[in-house]
Amino acid sequence: MSAFQMWVAMHKTPAFCLISAVEIVAYGYLLYLLSCPIWGLVLMAGLLLCFNYLFVHVAHAVVLKKPLDALSCQGDPEPLLHITAQLLTAKHHEADRQALLINHCVALRELGELQRAMELLSGLNIDKSAGAAPAIKVIYYHNLADLCDLLGDAAGAEIWLSKSLQIYNDMPDNKLKRGLKDVITLTTAEQLISQGQGDEAARLLQQLPTDQLTVRVSAALLRARICLLQNDRETALLNLRDVVRCGNKLYAVRQAQQRIQELETSGVDAAR
Repeated sequence: MSAFQMWVAMHKTPAFCLISAVEIVAYGYLLYLLSCPIWGLVLMAGLLLCFNYLFVHVAHAVVLKKPLDALSCQGDPEPLLHITAQLLTAKHHEADRQALLINHCVALRELGELQRAMELLSGLNIDKSAGAAPAIKVIYYHNLADLCDLLGDAAGAEIWLSKSLQIYNDMPDNKLKRGLKDVITLTTAEQLISQGQGDEAARLLQQLPTDQLTVRVSAALLRARICLLQNDRETALLNLRDVVRCGNKLYAVRQAQQRIQELETSGVDAAR
């Protein structure tokens, strides 16, 4: 990521105006020297404006790509935390700010700052945002449910899980909806486990891909919960140790380590 890309992501409107002005003047002068007719100059200016508008509006995606890859493929939330904290210091359109704040909270969650993440997400109150896209709402409620579960609020987790699933089911079947499939599978599996339906949750988890570290680790943690529901302590330990081995800096590693310690301590006590 270059300093220029970061500047564009933080200052979209000034960047659009400045880049467009410089390009229009430069290319306009060149076309004028080539005796280009007026309609050609107007067409060139229109094309540059359209291109630059698209360029500045994908700036966030470009800047966030590497930090998001570091999280999903390497289990490292720190780059995402730093870049979103920096971007949030600038003014953004509401939709951009919502997406940035959700990503920031995801990073906080993975670093174990659960209460801070919950405070920020609750303060967002996406229900009052008329322009929030359904896909953003699905991810937002999924993260709220996850934090409620981690903070011991089972009732809140159930409410947000149901809301996330309802919005997802109401979305039209398109590429955007299919891109949320992994999140929804994890959400549904977690809901089934909370309801004691371990076998059904296990079948769902088998559908998940294994190429994304965060998905693989989350699935292993849920499989461990299923095994414990079924009193299969040894398989649960295998899944928990897999989380510790692969999870790098993800919060799931701390969860797994704590559960392993509890299981090993209870096993020693039972053997006495």
